[in-house]
Amino acid sequence: GRGRLPLNKQRVSRGRYEYRVRARLSRRIVAGDMSREGRDAGPSKMETFECSLCGIEVSFDYKGRTPPYEKIIVFLEDGYFRLDPFADRRRPLFIGADCNLCSRPVCGQPTCSLFYTRRFCARCAKKHEGEFPPEMKRDLSKLSS
Repeated sequence: GRGRLPLNKQRVSRGRYEYRVRARLSRRIVAGDMSREGRDAGPSKMETFECSLCGIEVSFDYKGRTPPYEKIIVFLEDGYFRLDPFADRRRPLFIGADCNLCSRPVCGQPTCSLFYTRRFCARCAKKHEGEFPPEMKRDLSKLSS
């Protein structure tokens, strides 16, 4: 059988649940590491994602909701993706997304952004902290100022 991606089940307001693929972000990912992409996906144009808060730069090859190398997964937001260079199979690695309010690119690290129905950068989330439900207080406290 096919292996499954590790999923996080997170409670959202009013008993609804969302499943998000774990966002694994590593500073060891460097632009130009195309060994797995070159073998599996053929030539693809790599671009560079830069987080507007922490400044991390990571190469990506897809922006959208359904990465072409794993079509059974549909993300709840348009994000920046690349093949996970540490996985043994073709799996998408979520790098980041654009803030829903200010449109700046932010990485998926808990200090730079949070996802609650949409992606928010730390600056916008802190500015609108009172508009989030009480369950999000812990996640809001992890954000850098």
